Amino acid sequence: MRLDLPRQPRRMESPRSSIPASRDASLHDWCLAELRQRLYEPSWRMENLVVWWCAAPLDFATLDQAHDDGDAGRERLERALRNAFDADSVEDGVSHPAEQIVAAAVGDSSALDWLSRLVLDAESPTFAASTLRCLGRLSDVGTAAWRVGLVRGALSEEDVQVRDAALQAAESWGGIDMQRALAERLQFERVDWLRDAMQDVVESLRG
Repeated sequence: MRLDLPRQPRRMESPRSSIPASRDASLHDWCLAELRQRLYEPSWRMENLVVWWCAAPLDFATLDQAHDDGDAGRERLERALRNAFDADSVEDGVSHPAEQIVAAAVGDSSALDWLSRLVLDAESPTFAASTLRCLGRLSDVGTAAWRVGLVRGALSEEDVQVRDAALQAAESWGGIDMQRALAERLQFERVDWLRDAMQDVVESLRG
């Protein structure tokens, strides 16, 4: 069930002296903050920090359940991401509200496992690619080994948009282990333009 938001604006305070442009944006920001609190940081207090982001609809059902570390937490994270991607597709070079959802989640080790499964979900390649693109825009996600493992897995997926997202993430994260992973996969890439792009990244990371 999507939010049915009233039209009356509500003014909210922010330590950064930034006021959302609409009630939609205000509710979206509170939803993101409380999602982080309920999923990963039960002791976190929203009154200490409120950061305003671009508006995107979220389902209140993501906030109506208690904290846990099982499938319910993964499902709430997935629902929040799907709502954000449904509201606005991920475009190259353009920031996306889902990046903030991912950034709020990755501090928890369980979330890294959840995100890996979402990225390697062959049944939803568009969603998987969007999730990986948002992950790739974060410079410090998990360990280097986790990042390389995620890229290796995504480069083995059938869908070309997932492999393209993996290449973008690999270029962003960099490192010699990432360069080796790309070089090993290069000979198996059957799409000409993606293989050429991969070769360019391999050369740039070899630098």
